[in-house]
Amino acid sequence: MKNLFTIPETKPLGKDSIMALAFHEAGHAVIHFAFGIPFLQASIIKNEIQRSLGRVTRFIEPTNPDFVEDWLMEHNPALFDKWTFEVNNSYWYCGCMSGVIAQKMYTGAEDWEGAGHDMEVMLEHQPDGSLDETLPLNEALQPYADKTFKLLTANLSLLKKVAADLYESKELGKSYFDAIAQSEAVTSFFSLP
Repeated sequence: MKNLFTIPETKPLGKDSIMALAFHEAGHAVIHFAFGIPFLQASIIKNEIQRSLGRVTRFIEPTNPDFVEDWLMEHNPALFDKWTFEVNNSYWYCGCMSGVIAQKMYTGAEDWEGAGHDMEVMLEHQPDGSLDETLPLNEALQPYADKTFKLLTANLSLLKKVAADLYESKELGKSYFDAIAQSEAVTSFFSLP
């Protein structure tokens, strides 16, 4: 899978391959925080069964991209009131794209092979009617890539913190993410222009 969207060039922060993986997984976590969605776990421990170098776990594993609305209705009605079709689409695409974009922010290079699973899931389970089908796929996805980059850039200090903690610990759990949610200032998706 290659060049599904363009990721802006940034000054690389480093080249360590394990830290790059930590940035990838931390990118997923930061996007969840930016949308106000709880996060359970992140790991950079290789998982042979899932054939992955790292993994993340949301508050619930979705079977489709619309799963979050039911959870919001029950657990966060105020956020549910803001959760439009476009917000749901942004949450889905930004969440899936965030790993490859965060990793490029660290290394300066795109790792489409490493992001292959994320991109496959993104396209296989995309919300119905979420992309303009009159456009080539890369053009239809680009606005979501731009939003993802803006959110990660706006939350760069949190991205660096989560990546550094994940690099050191190899795995971060619910108590870590709950503490982050309570103590860290996060630039929300809803505050972006």
